[in-house]
Amino acid sequence: MAFSAATRETVMGAPPEISVLIPWYERDELRLTLAANAPVFRALKAEVMVLNCGGNRERLRALIAASEEIGVRQLDIPAPRFNKALALNVGLSRSRSDSILTLDADVALLGDAFAESKALTEDPSFVTIEWVYESEPATSGVAKEPSLGDNLTTASEKGAILELRFRNGTKVRHQLSRRDVFGSKRSGPGLLFARKCDLLEIGGFNSELQTWGWEDDDVLVRLQYVLNLRRVQKGEALHLTHGDDRRALGGTRSQSDQLNFIRCCRNYNKGLFLGTYHADVAWVTDRVAEAPPPPDVVTTALPGQIVHCAPDYKPSYLSGPEYCGHAVGMRVESRPVWRKPPASIDELLLEATIRKGPLQDLSILHVGIGNSGLAIRLSPYCRHITGVTLEEAERSVAIDLGLQNYHVVVGNKYSDGFGRNLPLDAYDIIVDHRIADHACCRHHLKVLMENYSRLLAPKGRLVTTQHGLARSATNSGWKLNPADLARLGGEFGCVAKTGYGVYTLKRR
Repeated sequence: MAFSAATRETVMGAPPEISVLIPWYERDELRLTLAANAPVFRALKAEVMVLNCGGNRERLRALIAASEEIGVRQLDIPAPRFNKALALNVGLSRSRSDSILTLDADVALLGDAFAESKALTEDPSFVTIEWVYESEPATSGVAKEPSLGDNLTTASEKGAILELRFRNGTKVRHQLSRRDVFGSKRSGPGLLFARKCDLLEIGGFNSELQTWGWEDDDVLVRLQYVLNLRRVQKGEALHLTHGDDRRALGGTRSQSDQLNFIRCCRNYNKGLFLGTYHADVAWVTDRVAEAPPPPDVVTTALPGQIVHCAPDYKPSYLSGPEYCGHAVGMRVESRPVWRKPPASIDELLLEATIRKGPLQDLSILHVGIGNSGLAIRLSPYCRHITGVTLEEAERSVAIDLGLQNYHVVVGNKYSDGFGRNLPLDAYDIIVDHRIADHACCRHHLKVLMENYSRLLAPKGRLVTTQHGLARSATNSGWKLNPADLARLGGEFGCVAKTGYGVYTLKRR
């Protein structure tokens, strides 16, 4: 079913502030990234367009519905093979905003990465994501971590600058690559925020670059050369790691990238600096179908299905030791603060779940604050956040943030005295994305649940992640699973529900 532009305006109302273009081909990760990015999309007042280039339309429709993100537009392009540039040109032609954000199906934005980008693009500039983290960082071929005191080394990065000199004397210094020497992050040239008029003036993207590599750089070079725009790098994102078998390669990865680079250089030598926007749009004029949106899903702060366990189920955590012999549980080794990893996809989904409901008058207890990313992202919306950490260094970093409604204490969640130093007696939301992390014995696991049950407000909820359950293994090899969580929650009068890897315990 196709909708005319006039019909879309009538159905969808006023134009959005930004159009997010997501090329797609058989990538199931979209279900997770749509859900994780939902708070950012709402903050940006964005329309989200998933551009199906040669993929299964019913599969895509099911993924969009499973994400519970309302209002996503699905455009089906009958291409014989996936072509990212073609998909983006089609999306550009059907977008309703003057501002464009290109996003990959396997990327989740960390915080409001483009919150200030619209103001930046009012100057002669465009924005790309400064740092992209991998969900599964490389463990080989990277530099060893230095000591905490080696401040110079911790800031090191490597990159390559390509200077293009054109016949008219113009020079473009284009950053080819940039990455942290420890292999934890890299630049994101393909995650682009730009004005629609600028992209149209350079003819959009070049669909002649059919394989992977340089299709993103080509657009950035042409924006700089043709329009003399300045490239600004800002924001962070998380990439769900995958192998090269998921990319559209022509040969090896390096061969694919080099082939497209040579094609671009030949175009530049011929004075060809326009993309294939007009030809692509003309080719698909009557072929693109916009799928009707899936039925609206009524979302609440407690999504998903109730987790059940059979009456005769024997919880796996009962295989663990009865008592570890330590009064306050296991103490974990401190990590350097600067090496705290960014939010994982599970944590982003957890935050998205919390933000499905109103936060204005709520108090949050966040156990295991890490780099305080959750507080930074949620403090503007809620009444109060208490953070708990085992490390004084983390507390110092949190205090230096200067968030007025953020109070941080050092404490052990497995201690009988946990809660005595907290500023509030009860919390509307308790966040512990690693709820069973380093659970040393059944005794302290019970102490933990008693502590949380005592601190949970009558209508409060405890939120954790699937990854947090799996991390409870100690040397003895025991850990929790969802049925264990349901059984433990039931003992304290709570019901467990799940939604895309996020588990919520709430009073019956």
